[in-house]
Amino acid sequence: MFKRINWSAIFTGFAWLISLAGLVVLLSFINVKKQTVKCTNVKILIPGADNFIEREEVDQILREDQGVLIGRSLEKINIHQIEKKLQANPYIGFAKVYVDMDGVLHIEIK
Repeated sequence: MFKRINWSAIFTGFAWLISLAGLVVLLSFINVKKQTVKCTNVKILIPGADNFIEREEVDQILREDQGVLIGRSLEKINIHQIEKKLQANPYIGFAKVYVDMDGVLHIEIK
């Protein structure tokens, strides 16, 4: 008539719930930090000596598309749009754009 309570299942479910809540809190702190951090530097990496595109040309594409990046909030910099704009150039085969938590915008071009 009375069912025995499965405490291990309840404990496991509770542990998952606490872990999920902790993850949400950590992600919200990251989002708040991203809103306050400003772009401090733009690093462009073009490996190899035989390149069809120079850093100055990449800088010009960035200025035309986004304007001045240094000093802007990271939240207002659209890195996906920068990647698309760079990959639209026929001399760029691959572009990877990402931002670190120090406010440095990294651009890797191949």
